Amino acid sequence: MTGDTRRWSGDVLYWLAIAASIVFLAWILSIVQAPSPPLFAGLITGVFAAVGLRTPKPFPRGLRKLSLALVGVGAGAMVDRAVVAEVVQRPLVMLAGVAGTIAITLAAGQVLRFSRHVDGPTAMLASIAGGASGVSAVAKEMDADEGIVLSIQYLRVVVVVLSVPFVSVLLGAGSPGQVAAASMGDWSGLGFTALAVSAGLIMARYLRFSASSLILPMAVAVVLSLTQLMPSSTVPPSVLNFAYGLIGLAVGLSLTRSSLRRLATLMPLALIQLVIGVVGCALAGIVFARSVGISDLDGYLATSPGGIPVVVAVAMGSGADVGLVLTMQILRLVAALMMAPLVARYLRNRNRSLIDDDEAS
Repeated sequence: MTGDTRRWSGDVLYWLAIAASIVFLAWILSIVQAPSPPLFAGLITGVFAAVGLRTPKPFPRGLRKLSLALVGVGAGAMVDRAVVAEVVQRPLVMLAGVAGTIAITLAAGQVLRFSRHVDGPTAMLASIAGGASGVSAVAKEMDADEGIVLSIQYLRVVVVVLSVPFVSVLLGAGSPGQVAAASMGDWSGLGFTALAVSAGLIMARYLRFSASSLILPMAVAVVLSLTQLMPSSTVPPSVLNFAYGLIGLAVGLSLTRSSLRRLATLMPLALIQLVIGVVGCALAGIVFARSVGISDLDGYLATSPGGIPVVVAVAMGSGADVGLVLTMQILRLVAALMMAPLVARYLRNRNRSLIDDDEAS
């Protein structure tokens, strides 16, 4: 057996072991009802590979672009005619709520800047509310620390998921309702997904900008969803889980021993910015609700910074305005995915300009 053949066989066995580990861990995490089992399974597997192996293999660039495209299409598929109708009916209410939530979390994220390990793009991407998986996936392209971004983003998601049902009861909700989970065997949207991903990635080859592999497929998905050109405008749950697993793995492989030590030193600041962001959004939601004449519960759920499945479940089970809540959550998700790369790129270029000015002087 030649050296190239042995190397190829070793690569195949390595990636098969990685895939088997992700599937097994995702199964265990789903049993204990952990949030986003595929993403955390990929993250855990990647961390063990990065820390435990002497020479972990780098994440393939092509798979990174594919995972970005799939997450973008998943977000774009949520923008249907009902969402547009809700926005047209109450545009100022929607925009104010979305903008307020994003502004509060971005402001809270500046707490992270007190650490010398966190620059502007990393602080912004780690704190912005919405699209945790997508924002984390584009962190590397923005020269941000994707390990810090993902860890802090999902720390917020976990806190929101755990707190929303209890806070909602205090605001008058009953027991959280149950949202019927989409069947893992539902492949009706496979053609829609393949078309949106293919068209978006082809466009991204010619229209190159930060996170184009995410934004352009998302734009194609929005157009297909609104025009209803396809029989089904959904992404199969199994395909999305595959994408989340890839994103978690890519970030996990970036969490080397040195980066994990930096993250541990950030934990006090991360908790402070998390409390400021989550509590700030809750208070803003109540103020927002009373100013536009909706219930405190509606305002709180609509501006909750993450945890869309749990937020929608509570809204459905408590008689809240599900259309308002879901629409604002989706709009914030899309806005965060589109805005984060642009703001991070601006901060990155600004930092480089300041460095160049200092060197020139």
